[in-house]
Amino acid sequence: MAPTPTMEPLSGEDEWRRMEREHPVMRMTRNDKEAGMDYVNTPHVVAMVGLPARGKTYIAMKLARYLNWVGLPTKVFNVGDYRRQALGNYQGHDFFHPRNRDGTNIRNKCALDALQDVCEFLQTGWHGGGVRCHQHQHGAAEADL
Repeated sequence: MAPTPTMEPLSGEDEWRRMEREHPVMRMTRNDKEAGMDYVNTPHVVAMVGLPARGKTYIAMKLARYLNWVGLPTKVFNVGDYRRQALGNYQGHDFFHPRNRDGTNIRNKCALDALQDVCEFLQTGWHGGGVRCHQHQHGAAEADL
């Protein structure tokens, strides 16, 4: 397949490296040296990654519903929702092609934005633990987190 204007041979690696350096989530640090850290009450993240239409959203929502029911505050962050909010509902199949530089950059930005929201939720959200489900559709190798 010959590259089109939106499908360049480079995979957007330069743009990804720039986002890696500049995105706020990449500058966050973890403080696990606190005295008496209690891993039972420490927030947890469940990451669902896989191919399209394999039940990631279904399982994440069912898990969140159950954990909320038993009293563990839980929230689902779906990277697809961030992408649909940025671009609308339908993107053609070319949007997900690994050589589509614009699509790769948008997917990476949406993934980082969702991860930033997860990190902010962990830092400022529920006290006493909780679970967050971060869902990401498996795509090109360089787009996965």
